[in-house]
Amino acid sequence: MKNGPEHQNITIEGLTFQYKNTGEEVLKDIDAEFYAGRYYVILGRNGSGKSTLLRCMNSLLGPSEGKVLVCGLDSSLPENSTEILKKASMVFQDPNSQIVGSTVEDDIAFGPENLGLEPGSIERKVRAAVEMTGLAGIEREQPRNLSMGQKQLVSIAGALAMEPVFILSDESTSMLDDGARSTILKLFKKLRGRGTGIIHVTHFLEEAIDADEILVLDRGGIALRGKPEDVISNPGRMLDMGLEPLPVTMVAKELQCLGTGAGPGSILTVEELMSWLRS
Repeated sequence: MKNGPEHQNITIEGLTFQYKNTGEEVLKDIDAEFYAGRYYVILGRNGSGKSTLLRCMNSLLGPSEGKVLVCGLDSSLPENSTEILKKASMVFQDPNSQIVGSTVEDDIAFGPENLGLEPGSIERKVRAAVEMTGLAGIEREQPRNLSMGQKQLVSIAGALAMEPVFILSDESTSMLDDGARSTILKLFKKLRGRGTGIIHVTHFLEEAIDADEILVLDRGGIALRGKPEDVISNPGRMLDMGLEPLPVTMVAKELQCLGTGAGPGSILTVEELMSWLRS
């Protein structure tokens, strides 16, 4: 069952999360809104609460205070857990930790099978996920024989077979080479174009350049929020947040300090820098 347009969002109000066994407060008074069909990037130093925030968005963790509504469903209610897991599907850092099937198609079918769907419906969902992720031709392969990039595509396909409104990506590109990372990011762009919301945790600032919105967490709170040109174009501010700045922003800043006239502004790519220099 598909939600109406008014429920194609994740709403977070006053979210605080504290681990009961340690008393550690990981998230503090978070307010945020995420919409389907948009690409969000969450940045922050290690321990800033990024992964915890994602887990609160698909009911793996419940808020200590505040509220998380996923497509209109309150994550604090146990009876909503299964439906929320369908609406906001998680993809983790290590694809090996997610793969459970003996073949690619078996693994992709795992989620729909657990929902008790009819075989014909499962087959259609698996076929659509395979086509979307470019895995056609290797459906009968054993996942252990695949590259890390292919394994991560299998994990994403498994999430897509649930027909989610959102894909929650917890550093899903961090263990991949540049080519595989590029493939995953192109897939995210295609999914965004088809109306799926992407919420991507990463420590690679270049993966945030095309985001509709960036959130930077620091010490459990939202320290910065906005468009890429407003958030990651200042290398000094990124260093203050414990993040490695984009090299091109450091070059642009140096040129500005050397007195090359008006500052280059919000330069995020080499192409933008070269265009500014030519002008």
